[in-house]
Amino acid sequence: DTWVTPFWWDRLLEDPDFASQLQSRWNFLRQDVLSINSIDSQIDSYNSLLKQAGAIENNFNKWDVLGLRVAPNNFVGNSHSEEVDFLKSWIDDRFNWLDNAINNL
Repeated sequence: DTWVTPFWWDRLLEDPDFASQLQSRWNFLRQDVLSINSIDSQIDSYNSLLKQAGAIENNFNKWDVLGLRVAPNNFVGNSHSEEVDFLKSWIDDRFNWLDNAINNL
């Protein structure tokens, strides 16, 4: 869709120097800040904070949606921990796709 993707993205990727710098920056970040261990750790940290605050329990007491399809989500978790595991798995799969896409520019 030409209205969703800015025209200049394709133009930038036509520049070999830009593509090379993008690959270098992506791979550098994947070693630390955007590593799966770092992302999972951040998710675990947020999850712990939400648990301690009682926010998870309050959320599902208010919104009884576990085990129910909620559009547009395609995954139906029966527990909060299943939802968190799905999120981590989705991010891992997406980053693997990005690794391939970026490194094959």
